[in-house]
Amino acid sequence: MTRFHKLVLASAIATLAVIATAASASGSAARSAQALQFLSVQQHETLVPRVGPSAPVPIGGRLIFTDTIYNHAAQFGKPSGTRVGKSEGVCTIVAEGTAQCTITAHLPNGDFIAIGAIALQQKPTTNTSAIVGGTGAYANTHGSATTTPLSHKQTLLVLHLHA
Repeated sequence: MTRFHKLVLASAIATLAVIATAASASGSAARSAQALQFLSVQQHETLVPRVGPSAPVPIGGRLIFTDTIYNHAAQFGKPSGTRVGKSEGVCTIVAEGTAQCTITAHLPNGDFIAIGAIALQQKPTTNTSAIVGGTGAYANTHGSATTTPLSHKQTLLVLHLHA
């Protein structure tokens, strides 16, 4: 997998992690705006169709991934570095340099879903996606998730959560 593909995946993973952070911090619907931070670590990724290490994924191609989500700071009664969830997502290449991603984050009290466009660039880029819904304790939560790739496997996720 090329560095380009890894950056795309890292950005998508970060988005999911941010979603998970908001869900965990809220417990149920948030009463005011909150910002939570997570570290999303890539566990697995697949490119469809499979391409060579330097070839771009064609328009219509997909990146499918799973990540593990950790507290970036002490949150939810757990210290920084504690595993708090997992996520998976699918990113479809919709134009040269752009992927549309749908990510689901699984947390102890429910799930979150984020959707957004991710810029596919050679150098790390911060992206923002919409939190469009959830289940369980997070059914009424919404907001945005900002992701910043830290490496080809780790992404910082900041969740801006609203009730």
